[in-house]
Amino acid sequence: MYHPVDTGKPEDPNTEYIELTNVGAETLNLNFVKFTNGIDFTFPDLQLAPGACCVVVKNRSAFETRYGPGLPIAGQYVGSLDNGGERIELRDAAGAVIHDFRYEDNWHGATDGLGYSLTIRYPAAGPIGSWNSRNAWRASVVFGGSPGTDDSGNIPNAGAIVINELLANSAGGGPDWIELYNTTDQTIDVGGWFLSDDADEPTKYEIAKGTKIPPQRYFVISEDLFGRSSAPGCHKSFGLSRSGETVYLHSGANGQITGYSEEGKFGASETGAAFGRYVDGAGRSHLVLLREATPGAPNAEPVTGPVIITEVMYHPDNPANAEYVELQNISDAPVVLYDLVRGAPWRFADDPNDAAVEVLFPQDPPVTLSPRAYLLLVKDRALVESRFTIPAGVQVLEWGAGSLRNAGEAIYLSRPGDLDNGVRSWIAVDCVDYSDGSHHDEFPAGVDPWPPEADGGGMSLTRAIAEHYGSDPLNWRASTPSPGVARQRPIR
Repeated sequence: MYHPVDTGKPEDPNTEYIELTNVGAETLNLNFVKFTNGIDFTFPDLQLAPGACCVVVKNRSAFETRYGPGLPIAGQYVGSLDNGGERIELRDAAGAVIHDFRYEDNWHGATDGLGYSLTIRYPAAGPIGSWNSRNAWRASVVFGGSPGTDDSGNIPNAGAIVINELLANSAGGGPDWIELYNTTDQTIDVGGWFLSDDADEPTKYEIAKGTKIPPQRYFVISEDLFGRSSAPGCHKSFGLSRSGETVYLHSGANGQITGYSEEGKFGASETGAAFGRYVDGAGRSHLVLLREATPGAPNAEPVTGPVIITEVMYHPDNPANAEYVELQNISDAPVVLYDLVRGAPWRFADDPNDAAVEVLFPQDPPVTLSPRAYLLLVKDRALVESRFTIPAGVQVLEWGAGSLRNAGEAIYLSRPGDLDNGVRSWIAVDCVDYSDGSHHDEFPAGVDPWPPEADGGGMSLTRAIAEHYGSDPLNWRASTPSPGVARQRPIR
């Protein structure tokens, strides 16, 4: 419990705690075991039986005022847990590390000052390094957490009910909608669960009591319900933004959220275009634009192209500024990188809202890519041309200021969307969320599969199958740089 809820009572900030569980088969003596980072505490001569829990607290009096007496308190620590996230380290009496991980406040909104504790999903399973990952944690089942007891088994397992598809820019004045999907072999009761578009107000819409989703079945909720204040279950109406936002799903009981949660982040979209859940080869879920909307049925394939990112040189070995990104038109028709209707060009950027690297494609005349043709975006044209041989006829555009991040980031090729209050939205044509291979905590299996050889080793990232999803790390290889050179790539 790193960020207790503030109810106005003086003891509220002091009701922090950390719970420990013995997941082994033998009783452990915790004498001289120490928290050496995050908080300062040394355990007394304490025997912890198999399966038993104990808690260390910031302030015993405040804790017992909130949770009552009789709980297995090992002692009172010095310091405070950081509301913004920090590293926690536990060492044994000899100084060897037992546990060392970092939590973040943006993992689960309900744990960041809304009254729920951050709870490990499977204490006795998985590599201990996975504790650094959001996916390893959930919010507690009940408000206030469950210090000294195990609350698992009271909610579905992670990934049981998912946000599977949604429409945020409906056509002809029709309603938007959100589709849930039961991934399990058991019927799950979602009555009393909540949907919202605001992490700080998670209970905007409450699903009707008695609503059950059968195994491998879908449940579609219309904006006529969550977007109409007079509709049953609508506590505060909301709509889905055509410019993109995040949708939150929480389990609930008796009008309060409980420990199961899912969220789906999506970008800008054209009228009638739906986003659907896509699981990449590393086990991560994404909401991506689909070829067609399929409410209540299996998702269509993700949209790919017509222009994609095919090669990324983000960390050249020499010279350092010889960065480039290669694009290719994978369609059989010319593509103009300009929207005549909106009067705006396409865009390449490393962040939709705060770009360090940005290219707004020329407008007069606009860039046209012939079928199967390449286009190079470079930081410094002279350096790239001195380092690599670029085939004649390949168009080259320079972005100048800013550099691609060596540690990895998401890069976007986008076409213009509508103006909202004078601000242009951007509809992603392709996105590559690359990594240098060192961010193991961001992947469910605890292993970052992006090839590290492209991180300053003289290699570039090269897309393996042109028509496969761009941010799937298993669709990329470290290869000898070949900007603008046609390569034999498998095409589905």
